[in-house]
Amino acid sequence: MTTVYKVHPAIGVARVGNSPDEFFLGPEHPDEHPLPADGFKDDQLRVKRQAARFRVFAHHDDGTAEEVTGPITWTVHLANAKAAHPDRGNDEPAADLTIDPGPRTLTGPGQSAVFDSGTITFDGQVATSVPLGEIRTDENGRLLVLGGAGTSDSPAGNGIGDFWGNAGWYDDTADGPVTAQLTLPDGSTPPVEGAWVLVAPPKFAPHQQNVITLYDRLLDVMVARNLAKAPTATSYTRDVYPILRRAADTRWVRDVGRVHSWAHPVTDQRTVDRIVKKLRPTGNMPDLNGEDAVLTKVQAGHLARWKAGTYTKDWAGEPAPDPGLTPDGLDRAALEACVGGAFFPGIEAGGRAEGDRPILESAYTSAFRLDHAQVAPGHVTAAMALPWQADFQACGQNWWPVPRPNDVFENVTATTAVVWDRDIGSMDEMVAHWHDLGFVVAQQAPDGTVRHVETEHLTPPPITLTTRRLDFVNVAQGPLGMVREAVLPIQLTVHSATTLELLPPDHPQLTALTSSVTVDPAADPSAEFLVAYRTGVAPSALPTQTLIVREPATGLQWPVQVDANTVARPGTAIALVVDRSASMGADGRGAAVRRAAAKFATLLLEGDGLGLVGFDTDAEALRAVQPLADDADALAATVAILDGDRLDPRGKTSVGDGILAGQALVQADPGGFGDQVVVVLTDGLANAPRAVDDDLAAEVLVRPYAVEVGPPHSIGAALKQLAGAFGGYQLTSSEADVDDTVLQVLADVSGAEVVTTAAGSLTAGAVERIPFTLADADGGIDVVLQVEAPDEVDFRLQTPNGLLLEPWRARQEAAMRYGSGNGLAWYRIALPVQLAAGRFEQGGIWHVVVTPGEPRLEPVGGAAGEAHGPGAGADLSILRGIAPAARRRVAAAAFRAAAEAPAAGGAANAAGAANAAEAQWRSERERAFAVVNSPVSRFRAAVAPAPVPAGTPYRLRVHAWSSVQLTADAEQDDVAAGSTVTVTAFLNEAGFPIDGAAVVAEILRPTGRTQIQTLTPIEDDAGYQGTFTVTEPGTYRVRVTAQGRARNGQPFTREKLVTAACWTADTPVPPEG
Repeated sequence: MTTVYKVHPAIGVARVGNSPDEFFLGPEHPDEHPLPADGFKDDQLRVKRQAARFRVFAHHDDGTAEEVTGPITWTVHLANAKAAHPDRGNDEPAADLTIDPGPRTLTGPGQSAVFDSGTITFDGQVATSVPLGEIRTDENGRLLVLGGAGTSDSPAGNGIGDFWGNAGWYDDTADGPVTAQLTLPDGSTPPVEGAWVLVAPPKFAPHQQNVITLYDRLLDVMVARNLAKAPTATSYTRDVYPILRRAADTRWVRDVGRVHSWAHPVTDQRTVDRIVKKLRPTGNMPDLNGEDAVLTKVQAGHLARWKAGTYTKDWAGEPAPDPGLTPDGLDRAALEACVGGAFFPGIEAGGRAEGDRPILESAYTSAFRLDHAQVAPGHVTAAMALPWQADFQACGQNWWPVPRPNDVFENVTATTAVVWDRDIGSMDEMVAHWHDLGFVVAQQAPDGTVRHVETEHLTPPPITLTTRRLDFVNVAQGPLGMVREAVLPIQLTVHSATTLELLPPDHPQLTALTSSVTVDPAADPSAEFLVAYRTGVAPSALPTQTLIVREPATGLQWPVQVDANTVARPGTAIALVVDRSASMGADGRGAAVRRAAAKFATLLLEGDGLGLVGFDTDAEALRAVQPLADDADALAATVAILDGDRLDPRGKTSVGDGILAGQALVQADPGGFGDQVVVVLTDGLANAPRAVDDDLAAEVLVRPYAVEVGPPHSIGAALKQLAGAFGGYQLTSSEADVDDTVLQVLADVSGAEVVTTAAGSLTAGAVERIPFTLADADGGIDVVLQVEAPDEVDFRLQTPNGLLLEPWRARQEAAMRYGSGNGLAWYRIALPVQLAAGRFEQGGIWHVVVTPGEPRLEPVGGAAGEAHGPGAGADLSILRGIAPAARRRVAAAAFRAAAEAPAAGGAANAAGAANAAEAQWRSERERAFAVVNSPVSRFRAAVAPAPVPAGTPYRLRVHAWSSVQLTADAEQDDVAAGSTVTVTAFLNEAGFPIDGAAVVAEILRPTGRTQIQTLTPIEDDAGYQGTFTVTEPGTYRVRVTAQGRARNGQPFTREKLVTAACWTADTPVPPEG
């Protein structure tokens, strides 16, 4: 006896559902209607998935067949190729658009595997992970295929504009081959004919069949290809009754007006003739849309024999499903539950038109068995609607009322139908709420009749999720790979008072900044949860995450998909445009500008590039844009130009030419920088074309900044307007302050915040300890000491845990830098630091420790340091005996009180409180490296100092790359004496406002007098504002300082320099410059 082994059903059908754990089996007997325990939804009203179960049968040459249970090795390969269809409007390579996780294999009972590695990538978006479901084996080794969760989305946030083809969208339906390797008791492994599986949308009227099923449609195809024989005999019960019953049952899913109420069997010839006459193409039945909504040839043949009376009159009452399980029955049951007519494109499989209907036009090896050698995974469903919910919403009129009902009855006593999708008003809502729709099932009415009624319909809760996904796209690291944070909101609209909660994310790079919200819609119907993403290594992307918003009172949940990726910080191409006109020779102005420019170049970030332009009557490119941070020779060459005669004062002043030359320089750079910036350093005495005016602005394509050095002039207003229009700004500075002014511009160009600034003098034998406060929101810092001879200064940092960071250590750590030269010594540090094993330091009070001496470029040991332990290699003698313990107790408390003092009086109050405490005794912890909380503390050192002259001045700046940001501006209504300046400041953390901060403006007037102005909160805004009056000509330097607390409660400080000006119209302009 010859035996052939085959998998059945030949085409199995699974269906998506958003219940993660519960499922039911699809029909396995013809005319079988699934009725899962407790309904088609789980206890949270999430749709259960329909599983397709596969078995192996032995087919013998005597016509018998029986199931073979193993051992069987199953392999399934699911894919989704919808987005790769050439008519979708996507231009990406097909491989990027095909969700293909590859095959999965199970080798025995009780196993499972998930299709979770498939991705889809659209241009400009990170690869999005799209799970396609899973496979399992039951206790007998049979295969179960379960589909996806019904997720459909557009990573770029594209809208839905078509029922079928929407560019940039994906869903998680799928199809693919099913193969089995069978091992017989004798150890042999005979070939097994494989099967195919379709993963389709749910069937919402599972107790009905379509008038034209997919089995009917495919049977015609099989007959046409000589893969099956056309029936020549007709049974009323098996062949005629199903067609009539399906047509009659349409009344339960479509308001047809008149009800087909034939009594079976229908044998009256006039009735038979009338029914047959109504059939297409001469009539209008089936009453479905679509040119192909016509009975198949096989169905028409059965009705023709019925009309002719040449059929078997075998009616014995409504037949029950055949209890026997047969291979043909499995094949038929799976396909009879699917749509076979009105393919435009259909539900489970089909297509819009001939030539693009793979289920009908693909290669088959035998009846209903697709050819694995010629049909690729994902091909059969590739022509279906994308997303499937769009077609579900669009085709609510006579297309497929069984899987997608039109009208339904809400209970067994209802006499009027209601619209099935009555709570869904758009394609977008269908994507979001398809699982709220009800299932139409057969139920017995009180009068004993069977009616098909809607069950498990979820009335939309009084909560609408408006943010279905969060896309943290291409979040850039900070310098040196510093961790940066991006924050996005999940937003909901609430119509009745409730409390919502956001469950904690599973991934460590995601943080729920808001965990619970109580909403009273009478006051504000919106609810918002903030979610933070912290960057990782570059490049990297998170696997797609799902966050859950939950209403505890009801248990209802709203999933929010999260995709996030990290990229390296894109560099910035910067052109320093330096005024070399004759007027720059006055008051040492040119020398001051060149010195400041050299400091700007010295502190350039890794990955940024700098070029030089000099301008007088005309502009000249002096050096092309190139990186300097890790190239000592390139930095030296740049500084040599700044020190050389090519910038000696000459000619008149064409600021406009300089700006355009700087723009040309950064645009000509081939290095692929991510941003382009021009920084203009000028005295503002413009007297040669081109003018800074609207015509110039029309040509500007880069972000400009300007520093006007010397007495202010009218060009300052024009530069301010130009820079502000393109995201930059203009500052005015004296010659003495130009270094700090230019370094403020550097901070903004590089995306840094100013934490604090300080100034003082170094004296022989004294140690300056200057505190600055960092928060965990600060991902990295630059600590910059400006001093005339940086190589004659011992400059260190002390962490909140008291550990010393010295130049030698910073130079050997990958995430740290130490440099000196051109009047600077500086540390660049990516946070957190780990100077001792297991101790990570970031937020807290740090100190700058500086004294005359030499930089510590080598580690030390022995009595002066520690050979082992947390401070290994650090010279601790700088801290020895710095103050008696009794002196430090009061000062620490005094500084805390000063830091928490009301904003009125600002920094002056804080400094006063600390100075008042300076004369008292203090205390600290027992540790030798305890932190002394004072603004600036001076102690005698036990270190022999280098011979630095007494009173050597220094300036200190601390910049941070942080999600806590301060922006400030000074707006003038006029520049004449008596005019008003409005200072406005905004604080935010990752783009979200920070309230409750103390913000102060310290205004240094041209006379040298300092005015303290408290900025008050702006009503109905997240900013702070104050005003002052200009009274005398000159520059007004406004130092805006802010003290507040970050989201996690840690304190922070921020500073921003803005300027205002006052001048008279008759200010002379030297003709030579």
